Amino acid sequence: IISYGLLHCFRTKEDASKVAGNCIDWLKPRGYLVLSTIFSDIPTDKEAHPELAGCYFPNQDAISQWFRSMKTLQAEEEVCEEAHGEGKMHRHHIFRAIFQKE
Repeated sequence: IISYGLLHCFRTKEDASKVAGNCIDWLKPRGYLVLSTIFSDIPTDKEAHPELAGCYFPNQDAISQWFRSMKTLQAEEEVCEEAHGEGKMHRHHIFRAIFQKE
């Protein structure tokens, strides 16, 4: 399953947690989950991303809790800067991982 930019698109932690749980449930044994999400520690620029205003952004604790039953094959974090068109530069803290269901 590929969850690229999905878990930070929900309004509540409960909704994001439910989707994370569904990803695990849908995997067959030894299946893989490729995950990318924006972490919560850098505030989202509402001007650059009005569509994300009011969304819940997970933190490391939430990710660790949601995927604790899975084997972490790879995990990395990156702070990236971007601008959209003529918009101003802004930053995101991105988390990426590959998990395997055991």
